[in-house]
Formats: sequence, structure tokens, C-alpha cells
Amino acid sequence: MVYKFTKLVPLIASCVFLTSPVYAQTQCYAPKESTINIVGKASITLPHDTASLKGAAITYNLKAQDAVRENARIIQKIRDTIAKSGLKSKNVMTQNYQLVTNYDYDNGVQKFKNYSVTHEVKISTSNLDQIGQIADLFTQSGGNQINAIEFSSIKADEAYNMAIKNAVIDAKKKAEIVATQANMRVVKMIDAHVSPQSEAPQPMAQGRVYAMEASAKAEPTHFQTDGQVITVTVQTSWKAE
Repeated sequence: MVYKFTKLVPLIASCVFLTSPVYAQTQCYAPKESTINIVGKASITLPHDTASLKGAAITYNLKAQDAVRENARIIQKIRDTIAKSGLKSKNVMTQNYQLVTNYDYDNGVQKFKNYSVTHEVKISTSNLDQIGQIADLFTQSGGNQINAIEFSSIKADEAYNMAIKNAVIDAKKKAEIVATQANMRVVKMIDAHVSPQSEAPQPMAQGRVYAMEASAKAEPTHFQTDGQVITVTVQTSWKAE
């Protein structure tokens, strides 16, 4: 790591007036101030406390109304199945809904193919061990697309702020080491810039997920996560004298 140590000369000088029998003179001494530019870093590993499934039910039909009805039936079955399972999960929340007209092209000629309805939902639970069972119930009830299994923490913002504090403390300790070597002392921090963190603490920041394949005995699906690491880097400047 490179430490930048800068000498600054202030505009205000200290002056001493000297006199002699022949003439009087003034000698001005510009006191030197120093700036130490240094980087502080801190990381916090945050256990996840929420797991979510993002998936969709997609239906096709030659009639738009029939595609809509079939899709609604599947989504309602998903809701009922999750509710009856006894899982401690939040409601099946709609994320997106689309009705699309699909076409085929034959020698450049557009021909009607069918209608498709896509209903994207999110199902969350505070019991991380249940997300595998939720995935199984989702597909068993007619859900035919799983876009993501995500893990998050409701304390992500709090951890991020703590990481900033720890990064500043780390920077100050390093600045004091540099100042001591120059027979100076750190007075105060005069500037700071927080660099983007390595893993953002958005409400549903995605952690690393490992899917374990179901065995031939059709055992429940399991997922494992190793938590969320929040890393913050702070570029700081300190006044030393």
C-alpha cells in the first residue's frame, strides 16, 4: 500500500520582529502543515435471514382469454398450496404480468401463432431451510420457470454503515502510524470518500447459492448459502502537525 504524505504551506505566516542598532528587520516563518492521504478498509460477513424464490407461470393458448384463465388457475393453485403447506412464508407477490401475441414467420410473412401469459411472482420466507420445499411446491403446482433463488438480510443497511465506521477507524490507525514515523501527530480528518462496496446491501442482494440435486428417491430440493460479505473502502485525508 502506498501512503501519500504531502507538505502544505499555509497562507498565514508567523512573524518575528528583530532590531539592531543599524536597522530593523522582520523575519517571517511559514509553519508547515502536512496532509496524510490513506485508504481504510473493512469487511463484515452478514448471515442471511430471508430467502426468496422468483419464478413464473407461463401459459399459451390460441385464445387470449383462455391463456389468461389458465394462468390465473395455476397462480391460485400455487397460492393455495403454499398456504396449506404450513410454511411460514409471505404472500405470493406479483412482480410482473404480461400478455403477449406471438407470431411465426414463413418466408418473411408474419403469421399468428398464439397468445402467452407470463405471471412472475416472488415468494419469501424467514426460514432459510424452507426455500427448497417452496421451490418443489411451486413447480408441483404448475409454476414452470424459476428465475432465481435469493438470500438477503434485513440488517444489510445497518451492517453497511458499521463497515464504513470500521473503515474510517482503520484509516486513522494507519495515518497515526505514518505520522509517528515523521515525528508528528494526526489532528483531524479533513476529507473522505467512500468507494462502492463489493457487495451491495439492496433489500434482495443475491448471495452465492449452491443447488443440491434431488436424488432418485425424489428427496426435497435443498439450497445452501454462505452469507453476504459487505466490504467498504474509504479514501481519507488527515491533517497532521
